[in-house]
Amino acid sequence: MMERKAKLVAWSIAFENTEEARRKYEQKFQEKAPARQTIHRWVQRFLKTGNINHRAPGSGRPLTASGDDSQAVVEEAINENPNTSVRDIAAESGMSKSSVHRCMKKMKLHPYKYTMVQELTSDDDDRRLQFCELIRLRVQENENFHKLIIFSDEATFHVNGSVNKHNLHYWSVENPHAKMEHFQDRHSVTIWCMLDSSGVIEYDISPETMNSVRYCHILEEKVVPFLTQRRNSTKLYQQDGAPPHYSRAAREILDNKVTNRWIGRRGPIEWPARSPDLTVCDFFLWGALRERVYRHRPRDRTHLVQRIQEEIHSFPPRMYEEAYRSFLRRINACIGANGWQFEHFV
Repeated sequence: MMERKAKLVAWSIAFENTEEARRKYEQKFQEKAPARQTIHRWVQRFLKTGNINHRAPGSGRPLTASGDDSQAVVEEAINENPNTSVRDIAAESGMSKSSVHRCMKKMKLHPYKYTMVQELTSDDDDRRLQFCELIRLRVQENENFHKLIIFSDEATFHVNGSVNKHNLHYWSVENPHAKMEHFQDRHSVTIWCMLDSSGVIEYDISPETMNSVRYCHILEEKVVPFLTQRRNSTKLYQQDGAPPHYSRAAREILDNKVTNRWIGRRGPIEWPARSPDLTVCDFFLWGALRERVYRHRPRDRTHLVQRIQEEIHSFPPRMYEEAYRSFLRRINACIGANGWQFEHFV
């Protein structure tokens, strides 16, 4: 934090233009820059005192939380950057971390975690709303309709693991429901699976990314044989709109062999784009599986695959039952949000 603050001040003075400094900051650090007024205040402080801190480092005893001055220092730091940490505030102000904590407690601040949400475009809300209303109507006609859906998806796992959201906080008196958009990325191992309300039915792991040829092979070898069994004749297969799923070959397999029993892009039931928050695989399985797999710190790709294979069937059926109930809650929440992001309502 201190290094970035110093760079902002230096750029503002060098360019003699706060906006140019903000653009360079966002380009370099890939995060939103502080407000112009905040940067201007830092620059004025530096020009006046030669220091960007709230006080000169090492000048007497650390501030404590006993006075209004220390609380004002903490309040200013939070206002400037709600994502800051106790450590950074203590380093900037000269206060001890325990004093900063006491100030925050007096101010009734709480460290709320970010909710990861999918990026949406301006056209997505209508399609999402239409899908959710259709599912709710079907459930009203048959209370177990959602249990007939076989969810499928693929995810990518990397040997080095993933982002630790526990280290991301937003300090505020009230929960601001802060969101952080996440984007799909490519990793070294790709796993596909399909599941129902009792658990994972089939899965496939490959070091290659998913493509049309591999996906069609999965449909022929795993999906169609399962769905064409007599006891599964009323079940519906769900897939999202990823390019391999939307290929002509994949759609022809589903149209010809599980006619009118699949959900997807241009399917009998249209799947809305950019809606991982509505699939059991995305909002439950992948996160829970990653947590268990990375707990053992995979050493290489072989070890990573081994851990996935050992953990993929480790979840008790009750967790899938709850995930399917969560699917219904998410359907209703999405309708309540008019098709937009709804995680803070669930």
